[in-house]
Amino acid sequence: MTRNQFAYLAFFASFLVLGVSATLFGPTLESLTTRFDISLENGGIFFTIHSTGVTIAIYLVGKLFDSERYDPRYLLCIGPVLLFIGTFTLVSV
Repeated sequence: MTRNQFAYLAFFASFLVLGVSATLFGPTLESLTTRFDISLENGGIFFTIHSTGVTIAIYLVGKLFDSERYDPRYLLCIGPVLLFIGTFTLVSV
């Protein structure tokens, strides 16, 4: 596999993981509120935490891109891995 093919595959995986994680909270909101023993009305905190985490990650990765010390392709591969770990942790608790 060439470097360009690897980059395209990584970008595709990034969008796939981001799409799955973004749509995960809607159908599982009732289950998550039951699991963490909070009311359904307060379950919106999951959306807030997710959005805050994405915002912080975008800021930090943007700083890493600007530093030019790291290859952008590798930085883009870190995002889906961290998103997968967070989503898997939330689902498996």
